[in-house]
Amino acid sequence: MTVIALRQLLFVMVVSVVQVVCADKYADWSVNIASNQDFLFAATVNDSGALLGQFCYTDEAACLWLLTSDSSCEKNVKYPALINSDGGAFLAEFVCQGQIESRQRFGYAFANFEQMNHLIASATKVGIAFPLQGDQFRVMRFSLRGAQHALNKMHSEAERLMKKNQRTTRDIFL
Repeated sequence: MTVIALRQLLFVMVVSVVQVVCADKYADWSVNIASNQDFLFAATVNDSGALLGQFCYTDEAACLWLLTSDSSCEKNVKYPALINSDGGAFLAEFVCQGQIESRQRFGYAFANFEQMNHLIASATKVGIAFPLQGDQFRVMRFSLRGAQHALNKMHSEAERLMKKNQRTTRDIFL
C-alpha cells in the first residue's frame, strides 16, 4: 500500500469516528491519537458536520490540513477556494481525497499548509468559500477557539511519538 493510499485510508477511518472519540478537548477543538499511534489529529466539527483539522503522521514526520464537505469532488483533482478570517484572507488550493466511506462526505487536503498554519494562529474563526457549478458558492465556517492549544498539544505529542519510533526495529516501507 502506498503512503498516499495509507494516508487516505487513515483519513477515512478517523473522519468516520472523530465526533465520537476525543481524547482531549480544547474549547471547540479536540486532539486524539490513533490506537496504533501512527497518526494524531487536532480537529473541529462545525454545526453542519464538516470537519477541519490537522493530521500528523508519526512515521513520516509529516502533517496535513484536511477538510470534509458534502460537496462532491473528483479524487486527486485540485480545487480553488477562498479562505477568509478575522486574521486575514488568501486564495487556497485543495486536493480531493475522494469520498469518505460510511458518510456522505468528501475529503479535501489543503495545498497551502503554511498559510493555513499562519491563519489558524492569528484568527478566532474562519470561512472557506468553494465555487460551485453555475454562479453559486459554498461557504463553510469553523470556530478556531482552542485551535492553537489543541495544535500545540498534538505537536508535542507527535514529537514524543516520533522520537519513540526512531528507536524501534519495526519494518518500514519507503
